[in-house]
Amino acid sequence: MTALATGAPAPAATDNPPADELDEIEDEDADESAYDETTDDDTEPEATESGAAPVSAEPIVMPSLDSAPFQPVFAGLASIIPTKGTLLLAIAKLANGDLRVTVQPPPAPDEPAETVLPLTVTGTAEELDAEFVNAFAVYKPSREYATASAAEIARQTKVAADKARNEAEARRNKTTTSSVGRKPSGTLTITTTPADAAIKIAANDGKTRDAKSGQKLTLPVGKATITATLAGRNTKLATVTIANGKDETLALDLPAAEPSLFT
Repeated sequence: MTALATGAPAPAATDNPPADELDEIEDEDADESAYDETTDDDTEPEATESGAAPVSAEPIVMPSLDSAPFQPVFAGLASIIPTKGTLLLAIAKLANGDLRVTVQPPPAPDEPAETVLPLTVTGTAEELDAEFVNAFAVYKPSREYATASAAEIARQTKVAADKARNEAEARRNKTTTSSVGRKPSGTLTITTTPADAAIKIAANDGKTRDAKSGQKLTLPVGKATITATLAGRNTKLATVTIANGKDETLALDLPAAEPSLFT
């Protein structure tokens, strides 16, 4: 039997050990073989100095991740642009290497520009490739809601403005109609001294009206002739021009009549 290499020269071939020594060597080889099999099958691996088991040399296989479902980004962006509108897409590279993507849609018709909120997404290029479509999928409904709200506000504002304009026009038409149906006129107040004189007014419409001192009468525009009489007093005549919408006053003094030589 050939000895295991231990670093020392092997003995000469003629120096064979006795038979009883050969039996002992074979017994020791059998015991070592049994010990080695027991160690390989039943014992735990020795702990390292840190107390952890030795790291296996087998490579770790990570499970494959399914990619996000593809969504048409530009078709989605086009859907939030009104006709003849311009959407702004800006990409900025930050100090840490991340990208900031900003989507600024144009305002819808009748929508204030300051109410149009942009979509802003920040991340690495890889993260944006994977997640931008999802961020836009959340932003798009909110943008559509804002557009619909602006349109409804504009519609209600127009309805209110149209209603106010129609009411104002109706009031103007009513005033004009009333003015056309009513003849131009003014007022006249006559006072007499003494106050119990009889007053007759011949107005421009051909009608004669009776009045008392201090009474205000509405008369058609034009000249009016006033006659004031009282027994024992001289009769007074006067002419007044009545203007449209104007208030006129007239004071008449009836002096005592001179005694007649024939009475």
